[in-house]
Amino acid sequence: MMIAKNDEEKRSRVFGIVTMACTVLIILIGAFMLIRLFTGNPIEGIWKGEDIDLVLTIKKDIIVADYAELLGDTDAKVELSYTMDKDAKTLTIKTEDEKLQEAAQALGEGIEESGLKSALGMITTTFEYSMEDDRLTLTEREYGEQLVFVKK
Repeated sequence: MMIAKNDEEKRSRVFGIVTMACTVLIILIGAFMLIRLFTGNPIEGIWKGEDIDLVLTIKKDIIVADYAELLGDTDAKVELSYTMDKDAKTLTIKTEDEKLQEAAQALGEGIEESGLKSALGMITTTFEYSMEDDRLTLTEREYGEQLVFVKK
């Protein structure tokens, strides 16, 4: 199938339109990727602990912690709030009493809110974060302990 049969002028016009459309598309995709690079959350996603049985699901506003050693085979998860400073590369994770109560109730009689809070104490602090490939390293600011996570 030939475009515009033997009419060279029409073929040139079609070629120009196709080239312009491809150029605009490439520029739009490049702009989208650059904007996402500078405004997106670099640690958003699902992270599984290497040394501890902890899975963090980091979303835009919250972190959902699934601490299997503590929670057992239940579907209960704990929602934590966080703040992130991209310039200083710090991540501060906090617990909210309401969310701890909800998680303790979902677990039933097995654990109380205070036990849940103390078990999550190792991740409710301020960390310096670094990323390499699909590996997230959280270094606690006071004692220098590290938690290493791999992206799922």
